[in-house]
Amino acid sequence: MAAPSAIPRNFSFCLSKPISKHHHSRTFKSYSGTRAKISVVPLNGGTIMHGRRNFHDPSLPIRVLGHSSKFLQVFGVMHLIVSLGIILAMDKYLKKAFVAAAIKFPSALFGMFCIFSILVILDSTVPAAATSLMNFFEPALMFIQRWLPLFYVPSLVVLPLAIQDVPAASAIKICFIVVVGWLASLAVAGYTAIAVRKMVKTEMIPAEPMSKPSPFSSLEVWAWSGIFVISFVSAVLYPTVLGTNARTCLPFLLASTVLGYMVGSGLPAAVKKVFHPIICCTLAADLAALAFAYLSKSGINPVLGYYLTKASSNPGAGDILMGFLGSVIISFAFSMFKQRKLVKRHAAEIFTSVIISALFSLYSTALIGRLVGLEPTLTVSILPRCITVALALSIVSFFEGANTSLTAAVVVLTGLVGANFVQAMLDKLRFQDPVARGIATASSAHGLGTAALSAKEPEALPFCAIAYALTGIFGSLATQMNPQPGFAAIPIRSVAPTAEQAKREKSSKSSKQSFPKVLTPKKTKKSSSTSKKAKAQTKPGANIERKNPNVVFNEANLDVSGVPPPFCGCTGVARGCYKWGSGGWQSSCCNSRISEYPLPVSSSKPGARIAGRKMSNGAYMKLLYRLAAEGLDLSRPVDLKDHWAKHGTNKFVTIK
Repeated sequence: MAAPSAIPRNFSFCLSKPISKHHHSRTFKSYSGTRAKISVVPLNGGTIMHGRRNFHDPSLPIRVLGHSSKFLQVFGVMHLIVSLGIILAMDKYLKKAFVAAAIKFPSALFGMFCIFSILVILDSTVPAAATSLMNFFEPALMFIQRWLPLFYVPSLVVLPLAIQDVPAASAIKICFIVVVGWLASLAVAGYTAIAVRKMVKTEMIPAEPMSKPSPFSSLEVWAWSGIFVISFVSAVLYPTVLGTNARTCLPFLLASTVLGYMVGSGLPAAVKKVFHPIICCTLAADLAALAFAYLSKSGINPVLGYYLTKASSNPGAGDILMGFLGSVIISFAFSMFKQRKLVKRHAAEIFTSVIISALFSLYSTALIGRLVGLEPTLTVSILPRCITVALALSIVSFFEGANTSLTAAVVVLTGLVGANFVQAMLDKLRFQDPVARGIATASSAHGLGTAALSAKEPEALPFCAIAYALTGIFGSLATQMNPQPGFAAIPIRSVAPTAEQAKREKSSKSSKQSFPKVLTPKKTKKSSSTSKKAKAQTKPGANIERKNPNVVFNEANLDVSGVPPPFCGCTGVARGCYKWGSGGWQSSCCNSRISEYPLPVSSSKPGARIAGRKMSNGAYMKLLYRLAAEGLDLSRPVDLKDHWAKHGTNKFVTIK
């Protein structure tokens, strides 16, 4: 993706009076891709605006740097690479640090708060330093803004894989929740903003101007077209020329995605209302995958699996694009800092509307999902439908059984609905105030709705940008500060392993005496002569659970009805197990590469691991009896991390 220019492509050198012996026009125009520092100096009785580095002596002829200045072009590219690289590196290392420390909070959100705090402190102490820092990261911010819709696309491209296990009835329910939920969130945010506006009666002030990225050039289109043709032919002829299928398919799948976005962005405005650039982008990538699947005779599903592998060692085109999602969150810090005066002036309307709208969106989705009978795992997956993709994926990662691909697809679908119908609905609801229109749009349809509204109503853009960032932030904080993770309407829970372990150790001594005497381990007399067969049964690895001489199980004397659902802490973050089979339990976290005991990769789905570890009801009951006999407090959730069988199921295997 070529570097966008954050600088106006044309600027003028203006003379207050005509100058003899020079060009007769009062204005000398130059077309350049860089910004020059403008100064005003006297010249022959008039004044002239010029770049200081282009003028050493007022008596010399005017010299202007244009497209031929290779140095400035190279400098601009290097500036973009360094500024964007710092943001990406910050996101990467924060993510690693949070995983290593088992911190259950979006790392990119923490980075955003840090940068915003630094900018505010610098602005109050050394304003010039804050301005310089903003200017340094301006190319990176314009790059993110220019290509932002592309970062949403991967989940739509692989949508056929995400919904292949979703029943048709559930898909209809999800669509119903998306449409009705979007309309409800729009109304709640808008009416809340209007109500607060009437109470505070704050007058409008001009907002800080928002830069717009430059349009795509024909050179960029031709360059990506060449990449697509060359890489597509190479992949068909040599499927593993880059080592793996995913790496070989990465260039042409990425090029097709970018070309689709460029073509969609160039369509007339009337066509974009029906055929959004993201839809064009998704279709282009899917058509490229379909063409490759037909020519290589490999099937469409494996090729879509190559598009989004979710494996850092073997990335696909979708993994490259989604790798920028963390940088999107971090960039919110700069957007909020730019509009800090506006945020401070309209704090009552903005914060009240955004907080109420974010909470309403989360809890109403959970409630409607339960009322219409949607499966809990699917309800969790669509929970953050009104929050930008980057933070939505972080939110659902705290719930077990969530389908992250479905989450991203539903978020983008919500944005598409808002982008196409937001202006019409705002007019029907009679939202005339730009504050209410901007907040309602961003709170219900995030970035895509914001782009659609701001294209025709630029006065609402600052409020859209603020609400767009704050909605995701407050939505994430709401899920983190909930005293019992998970929502009351959803039977999913997540338990912190460190806290539970400490409580368990603290209460083990007192609870050890609370169980009936019959549950305490019985001492067995050693037989003077032991047969070889009996000795063989006691060897490690043998199935000795049923005939363990050290533990006596008595189901009649232990009530397990009040035992909470177990969890698994093999990733360093506690993740609640969910029901499997006839009353058993299954863990989904073991299919992650960050697990201590990752399961093997699936042969049918490239890049994905086999299903999580399972424990039948009988094996789970035996485990509870044994733990009770050992004096553990079963009123606390049990961590199954150390009790899974190595190959994935405890149905017929001894619990060790």
